[in-house]
Amino acid sequence: MNKKLRKNLGIFLISLSSATVLLGSGSEIEAAKRKDYSLNGDKNETGDENKDFEEQVKEFYENNIRTYVEKIDEASAFHNGMAEIKFWVGDMSYRGFIDTEGKMKFYIPLESGNYSENTGLDNGYVTHFINDTLFVIDSEGNILSHYDKNQVVCYGGGYTWVREDSSNDWNDAGTCKYTFYDPSGAEVQDVSFSVSNDQSYQESFRYHGDGAFSYQTMENEVNDTFCFYFTGNAQKQQYNTSFMRDRDDQFESGYVLDLYQDEDGMCHIERMSNQGEYQDIVIPKECSTEDGASWYIRGKSENYILLSDSTGTLVAYDIQNSAFQRYTGQYAGSLNCDYSELQGNVIAVKIYGKNDKDYVGLINIENMTEIGEPIETNDFQLAKEVLITYWDDKKVMYDLNGNETFTCGYYADVYSAGEGATVMSDDSGYHYVKSDGSDFFPDGIDYDNARNLDVDLRKQTIG
Repeated sequence: MNKKLRKNLGIFLISLSSATVLLGSGSEIEAAKRKDYSLNGDKNETGDENKDFEEQVKEFYENNIRTYVEKIDEASAFHNGMAEIKFWVGDMSYRGFIDTEGKMKFYIPLESGNYSENTGLDNGYVTHFINDTLFVIDSEGNILSHYDKNQVVCYGGGYTWVREDSSNDWNDAGTCKYTFYDPSGAEVQDVSFSVSNDQSYQESFRYHGDGAFSYQTMENEVNDTFCFYFTGNAQKQQYNTSFMRDRDDQFESGYVLDLYQDEDGMCHIERMSNQGEYQDIVIPKECSTEDGASWYIRGKSENYILLSDSTGTLVAYDIQNSAFQRYTGQYAGSLNCDYSELQGNVIAVKIYGKNDKDYVGLINIENMTEIGEPIETNDFQLAKEVLITYWDDKKVMYDLNGNETFTCGYYADVYSAGEGATVMSDDSGYHYVKSDGSDFFPDGIDYDNARNLDVDLRKQTIG
């Protein structure tokens, strides 16, 4: 075995008699790691020896990472069955990616003396930067493709737009090609395009989430075409409408929305799905109690749009059935629709009590009927599967049937993670908990056999 490897792994020895007793402090671990866990290695060693050393250190960390994790100090919601956590080993931070069973698939160092950034999970892919390299990684930790960051103009959901300028002569402006690549690094046919460098082309590439990109192609300085590409159905569409031009709206719940008023004073909803379907929906006059009232979008879910007007009227639009329904229940007249939210089929809205206290009411958007009784609170947040109410000294959690589940301190960070989990923080870090506050992963995060991508990434790093 390499003498240096033998020397430095010595401080990581684990006593088999006590199963997981760590011999060596976090600072010693990190000192050894910073000294030897590098692609540069010892200049006196051969390339083969250096490679062997890197792989052995990588393998050691993969097999023993659980022993050294101090705490989790960031935790995300689940997307496509995966969530991202940030944890520490000594003074080194990592991003790890876990599934809904709590098994970590892979992890990436964030601070290794070089610029490093992770954009999290999107559409089942991770985009990670090291120095001047952008990497696309799948949910199993496989590095699928990488690009020179200086040529990347837009990216998201595993897809990447790259700009390449042609070499040109002193009297030839040359051309600029914009190439669109899928997660594997293959060019997406019939989407890439080129423009002459002597045109005053203004780059306009945007990623809107859910695998949707917008961009403009230019035929000349006057005539440009506004396009969308939807990766979900591999469809390119051109639009003449001004809707979504020069805007960064995100496709949440599978679509984007906007409101506008026509010359006759009628309010319209513009809706575009992440499959390219465009709709122009007129809000009927009878939805409001007052002619000429202003309308506001208060929330949206996969099947419903929640709206209110300037008179305090709450209205739901059923996307599948193309139908509007106005709320006329027992809370009508006491609503403050400025504080209303929608998750799934549940509306949470602020209610003014006749006793001069504030409440939150839950309403089933499918039939516009109340759920349970109003809940007294100073403030609230509806987050996926959890209603969070805020008091001066605590936060109280409820399920979406209005049942109280558990309480935590006011300064605790708490939010829904989906998949039946809630993220909550305390002095020991971040945890995934069930609706009653018990551990979502009773045995903790399973770090065993998680892949360490550090060496694999740095071998392909530019700059």
